[in-house]
This record gives sequence, structure tokens and C-alpha cells, in this order.
Amino acid sequence: MEINDLSSHKFILEQVFTLHELQIYIRSLKTIQNLKFEQSTNFFEGLRDNMPSLLMKYIQDYAETNKINLQNQQEFLTLAANLTAFLEGIPVVELTLPIDLTYREIIKICKWWRSNTNQAVVINIKINPELLSGVTIAFKGKYVDYSLNRWLEHEGAVAIEKLLTPT
Repeated sequence: MEINDLSSHKFILEQVFTLHELQIYIRSLKTIQNLKFEQSTNFFEGLRDNMPSLLMKYIQDYAETNKINLQNQQEFLTLAANLTAFLEGIPVVELTLPIDLTYREIIKICKWWRSNTNQAVVINIKINPELLSGVTIAFKGKYVDYSLNRWLEHEGAVAIEKLLTPT
């Protein structure tokens, strides 16, 4: 029972767009891995209490499709551990903007990135009003600055100097 095939997790990737959401899913999975199977409590109630409903539905659907018995402790723990490892492997695109984005805008950016790079990613938004406009992007150890602030400090300074230099 491997959970490394990206195509088999399309549904879960359609639920997770931000670093915060990803962290909630990972934390929930780690929490439920610590739940004990006890005769006196209903295991699914414990799952529902400790897991976002969409994640719970995903696990139930995945288990049903792949014939995994969620009442079997070993099968469930293997599924939870593999899914946790899969989610922990999703890279983060860090965007710094001068203003906050709506959730709809974040989803649109994330879907655009995924479709244009064919990579499962999540977005982490940071706000820095000093950028004035534009964006900085950090991804997999690379950093690019498309902000107005950077332009004004470099290319803009040269352009202004040309304007001010008498001909």
C-alpha cells in the first residue's frame, strides 16, 4: 500500500492550497497515529474529533477504493504514515506581496503554478508593504524579486539619472 503516486491523490491536492492547510492536515495525521484502538470507544468518532472533515472523507474514500480496513490498526497506521510522508514532501512556494490576497486569489495562483509546472505545491503568503507592488518568489532554494522597490533601487535609479542628466 504505497501513497506516492501523485495522480492517486488528486482529490486531496484539490483541498490543500496553503502552507497553513498543509500543516493542519499533517498535524491531524500525526495526532491520529497516536490514537489507540480501544474497545470502549468508537474509533471513527476519535478520527472525526481529530481530523478535518475533508481529510476524513479522503481517507475513507481512499481506504474503500484500495480495500484498506480502517479498523485494522496496522493497515490504518501504514496509510496514515504514508499519507503524512506524501504531504510532508509537497514543496512550498513562498510569495511575498505588498498586500494580502483573498483565499480565492491564493487558490488561483496555486492552481496556475501546479498546471504550468506539473508540480504539487502549496503557497505560503507573506506581506511586506515595503515592496510597493510586485512580488518576490522563493522556491526550492531560488529567489527572484519582481517588486517595484527593487526596480526603483536598480533600474529605476538609472532611468531617473538619465532623465536628470542634461543633454
